[in-house]
Amino acid sequence: MDTSSLPTTQALTCKIKLLLDADQRDLVAETAKAYRLALNHASAVAFANGKMSQGLKLQNLVYRELRERFGLPSQMACAVLVPLCSMIIHLNWRRW
Repeated sequence: MDTSSLPTTQALTCKIKLLLDADQRDLVAETAKAYRLALNHASAVAFANGKMSQGLKLQNLVYRELRERFGLPSQMACAVLVPLCSMIIHLNWRRW
């Protein structure tokens, strides 16, 4: 497909299916569980600190623990905070 004619604001999305053997499936499941547990932990820390939504401040509080306790690589430890801060910002701005 020649993408040069597409508008620059258009995004292409691709859906893929990973064909994994049993060992790879176990590793993916283990990684997903570690990510989920790290997200829950970071969420608890953020809410314990007044619904902290500043990513850098939250990262300073939890980054090392996410790496050590949950065994996450650096990029994944940082990626945990992106959806969390976004959700907290949404909660902080919600008007009842």
